[in-house]
Amino acid sequence: MSLKIVDLKYSNKKFSPQKLNFSVNPNEVKYLISTNHKESKYILNALNGKYDIAEGIFEIDGEERLSKSWTKRRVVSARTDGFWTRFVPKELVYYFSVRSNLRAYKLLKSRYYENKYTFLSYKKSNRNINETLLKEQIDSSITDWIKTAINVELEALEKFTNSINERNLSMIKNDLLLNKNPLLTNWLKEYWKTHERIKLNRLAIIYYQSLWDKIRSINDMRFSCSCEFQAKENKTSKSMGRFFQYKEPFWIVMRELKKIDLEVNFLRSTIANETKIIETLKSKIIQSFGKKKSKRNKIKKVEELCPWVVINDKERKDFVSKQEKVIFEFLADDIVGLKSKIQEWIHSYHYKVKNNEITFGTQENYNNYKDILLSKVGSVFSQVQKQVNAISIKLEIDTKKILINPNLYSIYIKIVSMYLLGANNIVIYNMVSHLNENDKNALNTVLKNMINRETDKSIIIIDDNFTLAEFIPNTLYENSRNELREITLREYLINRYKTVEKSLGNYNKIPYIKKDKEILMLGNKFEDNDSMKFKNSGFVYLDPHSISEEKKKANDEILRVNLTVVEEPQPGDIYYKCVTEDGIKLIVPLEKKYEVGYIFKAYISLSGLIKLI
Repeated sequence: MSLKIVDLKYSNKKFSPQKLNFSVNPNEVKYLISTNHKESKYILNALNGKYDIAEGIFEIDGEERLSKSWTKRRVVSARTDGFWTRFVPKELVYYFSVRSNLRAYKLLKSRYYENKYTFLSYKKSNRNINETLLKEQIDSSITDWIKTAINVELEALEKFTNSINERNLSMIKNDLLLNKNPLLTNWLKEYWKTHERIKLNRLAIIYYQSLWDKIRSINDMRFSCSCEFQAKENKTSKSMGRFFQYKEPFWIVMRELKKIDLEVNFLRSTIANETKIIETLKSKIIQSFGKKKSKRNKIKKVEELCPWVVINDKERKDFVSKQEKVIFEFLADDIVGLKSKIQEWIHSYHYKVKNNEITFGTQENYNNYKDILLSKVGSVFSQVQKQVNAISIKLEIDTKKILINPNLYSIYIKIVSMYLLGANNIVIYNMVSHLNENDKNALNTVLKNMINRETDKSIIIIDDNFTLAEFIPNTLYENSRNELREITLREYLINRYKTVEKSLGNYNKIPYIKKDKEILMLGNKFEDNDSMKFKNSGFVYLDPHSISEEKKKANDEILRVNLTVVEEPQPGDIYYKCVTEDGIKLIVPLEKKYEVGYIFKAYISLSGLIKLI
């Protein structure tokens, strides 16, 4: 969604540049130009959260970075990797990338359970319209009750955890001894945030397990219905005996139990991963103090550095005791009310069965809808395949041609994986400049579709030059002299004029003729002031942003030229391809929408003239 780095310094002294400032907003493409391969690799690793932060701000999607694994879920990196291209089918790449992401896998598995048990529930109704309507009513009541119960409890847990985190962060900030070491301060912040999140997840597991027991008790109702015995009084009603047990909620309850099991397993896996993170942070903190001669240099536990955590433990104990009361009393009372409603609905249904008031649908409609529900049931692998196909169509990815170029293939793999994993930021590292023109055009289309059809995707391109002419930025970042600085396109083209042809090709390449002190260009004449050192004839490149439809936007001497639109931009873009009366090609940013063949007068500022060639 967005990435923001302000005055960032890393504990790794070899990192270059020493101080990093960088940002990218939603629906934005940012270019980071670096001719030094080693430095660009450092920057890539920094964006992926590989290094420990000594000081500064590193935010992703408005949240402060916590760890490398946390960053990995939000930033996807596309880089040269021939292994996937040569040996592993892309379907397996996508599947294992989802399988390795606990959150994405949980979502797909939950969807599988939803579709599977909905199909089984409808299949058992056997054209019985009244039973189908009853199941829908029971389904709605159970799912609404579960959703409300979970939201109320998790909101309370999160609110309590946030209050403890705020206290921990404020205490760390006010500790003068700790603040002498910025790196240690960041480690302690990450340690306590992760520590509290583990505690939160453990409490959530207890709550989910209690909720599981309460939901499971709904299925026990089928053994306590008196209607069953009334049905066996005569042979006619005995054949309908299967209707007089509480079997209607069975598949609904089983579905919700499976989903809760999935959530508990997800939380347990999350705790296991975060426990590894916290152990690593603990060892770093203890080692850091072991190297320093201070009053605290012999610590064995992180808690010795933070005496206020005793207050946290006491508050948590009181909170847990109150929550246990809520869990065991509130849920117990609430489930009784829910079961009473279900009992009332089922008895009214049983009454209709005994009085032959049941309505059956046609076999054809029943079979058709059953087939529709069955088609929605798919394993995680098949769901991933369907999503990949939908993403490819949405972004206009040509899956047949991408195998020809390993770099383009790797980029597309990561773009699709970004969608599957729910990430919002992608870094394309040192690959675009190695693509041919056709592949660049194909990539341009895909990236434009990402920017135009989404509201939260951001793209960072790290390369040794600016090569995607379709994305002409007003500013870009350049890494030079151990500094990452933001520069304008004009500055870049002036400083790196040798790469202009790669950037703009034959567009904005203007011929000129010099006669005495006058320069003839685009049918205009102006006086040579020796600032550009014009020769007798040659070419000069023109900054696209110096061309405008409005004369008042020109800050100095201007050239007037008639242009014809020859190609419209992609939706959401403003860069039109135009041609002068003499056939000179120009890329022009136009704010209004024009069709091919439209002729208009453009004004060109002389300050937009770039290095002579």
